[in-house]
Amino acid sequence: MSKELNDTGVLEQPAKKERTPEEKERVRKAVAEHRKRKRESDTNARYDGQNEPTKPEAKRLLGLRGLKNAHVVDTVYDCLVRAASENTISPNYFLFANGIVQTLRSYEAKKAQPLPEVVGEQVTGELLNRPELYALYDASIAWREDLGFEEFLTIRHICKTDCFLLGRDVLNKDFAECHRVWSHEFFPAFQPRHASAELYPEASN
Repeated sequence: MSKELNDTGVLEQPAKKERTPEEKERVRKAVAEHRKRKRESDTNARYDGQNEPTKPEAKRLLGLRGLKNAHVVDTVYDCLVRAASENTISPNYFLFANGIVQTLRSYEAKKAQPLPEVVGEQVTGELLNRPELYALYDASIAWREDLGFEEFLTIRHICKTDCFLLGRDVLNKDFAECHRVWSHEFFPAFQPRHASAELYPEASN
């Protein structure tokens, strides 16, 4: 500390340590990433925005919703693009972040209607988690038919456990009573009673 400053009682501030080139680069990248996320957040909030994400960006948004299965991500992506086309709306960031049902509701309300949180839990008898199942339901059928999510899960369960009802009620085949007897008495019966993660831990990875 200089004698002059010491005499006045003013503390001399130590010089700031110069950042290394590596530190400067880390700070630059952190700031750029923050600005990118801020722009993306603002874009995601616009239900009627015209900015369309690239396919990798759209899939990343689906991943943020809890979708982990690659086949489900691909299927939901394709269904959302088709749903947007059939409803003559832009396949924008909001669509992939919130689904087609909430996007259409946003247009009706003229205000963004974000997707409520879907708990990332396993569902009994399923290898997919609840967010993946809901995303499939939303993108494929919810916007076209008056069918609730729990009913959707029930139909999936029936398709796995009762081939007679699968053929008669889902595939609209002309099945008779004899087919019911054959399916119930001679075909193997699959009755899932546990969440998939309990039976197949690798399925949740």
